[in-house]
Amino acid sequence: ALKLWGGKLILKSKLDAYDGRGNEVITDKSQIAGAIERFSGGGVYAEKIVDFQKELAVMSAKDIEGNISSYPVVETVHKRNICVEVYAPADISPAIAHSARETASRVVKELEGAGVYGVEMFLDKEENVFINEIAPRVHNSGHFTMDMCEPSQFKQHILAVTGQKLETPVMRAPFCCMVNILGERDGPVEMKGVEEAEKIPGVSVYIYGKKPTKIDRKMGHINAIGDTMETAKNKAMQARKLISI
Repeated sequence: ALKLWGGKLILKSKLDAYDGRGNEVITDKSQIAGAIERFSGGGVYAEKIVDFQKELAVMSAKDIEGNISSYPVVETVHKRNICVEVYAPADISPAIAHSARETASRVVKELEGAGVYGVEMFLDKEENVFINEIAPRVHNSGHFTMDMCEPSQFKQHILAVTGQKLETPVMRAPFCCMVNILGERDGPVEMKGVEEAEKIPGVSVYIYGKKPTKIDRKMGHINAIGDTMETAKNKAMQARKLISI
């Protein structure tokens, strides 16, 4: 595979891999044995690296009868292989948005379970959409729905799994920026700045109650809505600077 794909690939553990853990970029065959040993126990995948321009996601819900309802396509931004920001809706053409939503719906329709799915995608340099990952649950890339949409992904999930009719999402705001609150140290939680952050118009803060705080652990998130994406981003970043945990 390394030779086939031009001397570079990603090796992934089949089990216990998330937020970049269990993934390793391989550029030389001498790295392979060590990576497989570290990922031992569940086998590995070798994946071709996609030269993408953006990462996209679609939250799609399926009810027990197979009906599908999807939210707008969003852009997800990752650092250290962890989602740090989500922009809703994604700054993409209507044609790409349609392709992403249709692709997500087709994939979810083939899966057995009812509920909400997070369908993550790559948009490559030639503007092709590739499925990257499917999360069979409410998902980080759908937290924007809590303030931007009715119903939220959580309400839609409950409707789906209890046999009720799915709702068509209605936008309550034109733009939303979601920022994850990641731990910046290891130790006991010392929450500061949440009340000040929530005084910013259009900002909501959600804290998960996890203990202790750990470096890069997802401890909560911020949603900021606005009339433009720039306004929403600015509010979200201002709120994040006020919060320590």
